[in-house]
Amino acid sequence: MAATGSLTELIRRMQDGDREAAGSVFAQAAGRLRAMSKAMVARDTPTAGFNASDLVQEAFARKVLGLDRRMRINDSSHFFSVVANGMRQILTDRARGRRAQKRQMPSLQEWLEIHRPNRLRGDLVRAMQKLERLDPTAHRVVQLKNDHGLTWDEVSMATGLQVKAARAEFEYAIHWLRREIA
Repeated sequence: MAATGSLTELIRRMQDGDREAAGSVFAQAAGRLRAMSKAMVARDTPTAGFNASDLVQEAFARKVLGLDRRMRINDSSHFFSVVANGMRQILTDRARGRRAQKRQMPSLQEWLEIHRPNRLRGDLVRAMQKLERLDPTAHRVVQLKNDHGLTWDEVSMATGLQVKAARAEFEYAIHWLRREIA
């Protein structure tokens, strides 16, 4: 049975745990969100080939269904503002990632593929398990950042660490993992 009602009412029901309402919120808002997304992607020229619909879905999942359950969305205009902010963050993160690739050392995955291609998966799994036993916080930060692709702000919210501390944990963990695997 489809959830019906005003967008604001559906948002309230969704935040109260009604899963059906979440689908209805997305269905009602999808057209306007896609239009916003298309405009953002058009302005952000380096995202050639980046699908506006994928951007909407990722922003909705991260900002509305995602980590910050403490945040309450007050009404439909607040909802559109939150999702638009999420889309901007995703585009900004992608741009930062492209710029960082030019000046940054290879990711852990790339480093392993270059240096130890045959034993990559098993070594990484064992090293991550050892890291989890030795430093659960560093393990969680690596997992959120690498496996789930969260932004630093989202990693900070999920772990309760300051952004700077989360980055330091990540750098420590990556260096530790590289030493452990080498």
